[in-house]
Amino acid sequence: MNNKFAVYKNKEYSVDISGNIVMLVSECEDEGFEYYKDVLGNVHTDLFQKEVKRDTVELIYSLSFSTVYKGESFEPLSINKSVVEYNKVVLFTSDENVARKYGFNKKEQFVFEKEVKIDELDEFISIKTPILEFKDKKIVIEKFRGSEIIETIKDIINK
Repeated sequence: MNNKFAVYKNKEYSVDISGNIVMLVSECEDEGFEYYKDVLGNVHTDLFQKEVKRDTVELIYSLSFSTVYKGESFEPLSINKSVVEYNKVVLFTSDENVARKYGFNKKEQFVFEKEVKIDELDEFISIKTPILEFKDKKIVIEKFRGSEIIETIKDIINK
């Protein structure tokens, strides 16, 4: 999943940025969008794209995540469709004592992972950090609990 997004005409889009050009990507055919072409020139009829100048977007931000599991903070390995499909997320830590305490498995030196069910999470946290010329804007942190977690993840992966 791309972790960069832009707000354009009050709507959020996944983006690729190249110099002064922002490529907005969407699963919806919004006004002015055309079929998405990947780097190999393949046309995708299930995705749409639109090139705009950077100064026409309202915000560009990087999206990251954190979770709270059994009162401790952990980063998810990734947030993607398989998280929703299997209702599980892989958490990781580099702290061996914390890993041992919560039953994480060692994957390599200083990398410990554990797969947990979404409903075992205390919280899921979304962190929107403004970047580029927007870096002075406020970081937005949203916390989700219970059934909000899976719905939030669905919304995120469908951007």
